[in-house]
Amino acid sequence: MATRTWPLIKPAMMDIAAASHLGHARRRNEDCCFHAPAHGLSVVADGVGGQGDGAWASQRVVDLFCDRIISLNGSASQDVREVAILDGLQFAHGQMRTENNAGGDKPSGTTIAGIWAPDGAAGLVTAFNVGDSPVFHFTKGSMVKVSRDHSVYQLWLDGGRVGKEPGKRMIVQAVGISEQLSPHIVSFPVRCGDAVLICTDGLSGTMEAAQMAKLLAQAKNAQNACDLLLAEALAGAARDNVTVSVCYF
Repeated sequence: MATRTWPLIKPAMMDIAAASHLGHARRRNEDCCFHAPAHGLSVVADGVGGQGDGAWASQRVVDLFCDRIISLNGSASQDVREVAILDGLQFAHGQMRTENNAGGDKPSGTTIAGIWAPDGAAGLVTAFNVGDSPVFHFTKGSMVKVSRDHSVYQLWLDGGRVGKEPGKRMIVQAVGISEQLSPHIVSFPVRCGDAVLICTDGLSGTMEAAQMAKLLAQAKNAQNACDLLLAEALAGAARDNVTVSVCYF
């Protein structure tokens, strides 16, 4: 998990925390997460398993993208923010593809998901993702998925469920290795008391949204919510790395 300290620029009035665990079956953790509450920024990345160095890829995309967003240093309108996120993701993707091509080894890729809400609950939240790491909006006691998976399974759903149901873990986009990148970016309003959950599929693939919502409703704060979600995931098989970030508004 990436840990940094940034100067306080503008309070976003957000309680953000994160937790990560390698799970019960993995030898190393290839997830990465980063949050900067003063900037309203929280990001989770999941290195593509079996493809190059997933741990490097997840850390690299977090470094490249977050440095670029934080350098903007302030609030922005919805349109400007969405363009900045798209530019930041494309910049990270291009840089990582260049580094992959220069390395000579298997190319390394990663998912990424997160939010940027520099105005906290006073403005819109902009969520984004590449791959299948999801973003959920917890509001009025229920969970709404605001991200969109770039996966073979999602393409099967979009195509009317024709043919045999594919597995849910095969993604069709990853930062650093895809020919072209088409991130999903969406902005939405929040109220005080809402939360956003960002995680890797080590959590979302093992827990129903209703159970996530129940734990978010019980939690005392963002760190407690992360601890509760992680403990619930680890009580099961947890065959993959598990990473979660929670942001309360």
